[in-house]
Amino acid sequence: MKRNTHISNVLEGNLNKDRYDAEVKKILSDKTVLAWILKYTVEEFDGYPIEDIRACIEGEPEVGTHKVYPGHTPEAITGLVTEDRSPDMT
Repeated sequence: MKRNTHISNVLEGNLNKDRYDAEVKKILSDKTVLAWILKYTVEEFDGYPIEDIRACIEGEPEVGTHKVYPGHTPEAITGLVTEDRSPDMT
């Protein structure tokens, strides 16, 4: 019987992460999808039809080709330790 642990679940999840990331990037590179995102997230596009917004997207979208913060590693969230660290946790 195979028993999944937290670590094995994390490792198995990371095996598929790159594949899912690539697929999401393909979806986000579609001009119609980008137009819908712009319409509902950018106030300036709110009153425009999707076709007009799509026409405003010049060239081919470049998704995942440029790093937003090259060489930058996001900082970890720090806070108070609130977990119970007693040895008899069950």
